[in-house]
Amino acid sequence: MKVDAGPLVTVIIPAFNAQATLPATLASVQAQTHSHLEVLVVDDGSRDQTATIVANVSATDPRVRLLRQQNSGVAEARNHALTRAKGAWTAPLDADDLWHTEKLSRQLNKL
Repeated sequence: MKVDAGPLVTVIIPAFNAQATLPATLASVQAQTHSHLEVLVVDDGSRDQTATIVANVSATDPRVRLLRQQNSGVAEARNHALTRAKGAWTAPLDADDLWHTEKLSRQLNKL
C-alpha cells in the first residue's frame, strides 16, 4: 500500500445496522488517491453484522479501526471517534455514502 507524503486524514464513519451499505462505503474510502488515512468506524450498538464487516476489513487494512459503543446516536458516535482521531484533518462520512476516488486529494489541494 502506497502512503502519501501528505497529511494524515481521519475518516470518521458512524455506523448503526449498516451491513447493507458499509462494505461499499469502506471500499470507496480505501480507493482514495490520498491514502494517508486512518478510518475510524464507530459501531453505534448495531444488532447486525456491522462490527464483523469492519473487523474483516481491518484484518487486511491496518488503516481501518473498529470502535464500539452502546447505541447513543450519530452525534455521540462522531464525538467518540474524534477523541481517538490522530489525523491533522477529519473527514466525516455516513455509512451509506460513497466518495469519488479523488475526493480527499482534491480537498487537500484546495487547502
